[in-house]
Order: sequence, then C-alpha cells, then structure tokens
Amino acid sequence: MAESLVPEFITTVADFVDDTCTEMAERIRLLHDFFGYDEEDVFNTIGCGGYTLESVTLAIYCFLKSPHDFEATVIRAVNAGVDADNHVQ
Repeated sequence: MAESLVPEFITTVADFVDDTCTEMAERIRLLHDFFGYDEEDVFNTIGCGGYTLESVTLAIYCFLKSPHDFEATVIRAVNAGVDADNHVQ
C-alpha cells in the first residue's frame, strides 16, 4: 500500500466500524498520528494487552507499517510484547 493511501485506509476502516463501536473507530483514527514516531512509543500508547481495542488497533498499525511483507508484519506484532500473541492470530 502506498504511503499516500494510508490516511485514506485508516479513515475508511474507522468509518466502517464507527456505527458498531465508536471507541474502536476513535482509536483507529488515532493511527494517523503514530507514523513517524518511535515504534516502542507507539506500542506503549496503543497498548499491547489482550484487550480488543488494543489488539485490533495494534494489528492495523503493524499491517500498515509493512503491508506487502506478511513476515515483517507478524514479527512487528510479536515484538510488541506483553500479550503479543493475540495480535498475530
């Protein structure tokens, strides 16, 4: 995915889930602000626990960081720490 499409993708996903879960949509929209920051800081801000709002947001972030490299996406999620095994399922 071209970097220029990332903001559009984030907005599209957030809008899609907004009717179902406003809190999830808000967390997904926050992803706009995370690119360019230290990954450890991003993981700490998003959260790396088993809580769905954290897991889904972190999974989307990891995908967007390497959308054409499945292995890199999975490794990034696993390296996020704490309850990282939930992010790759």
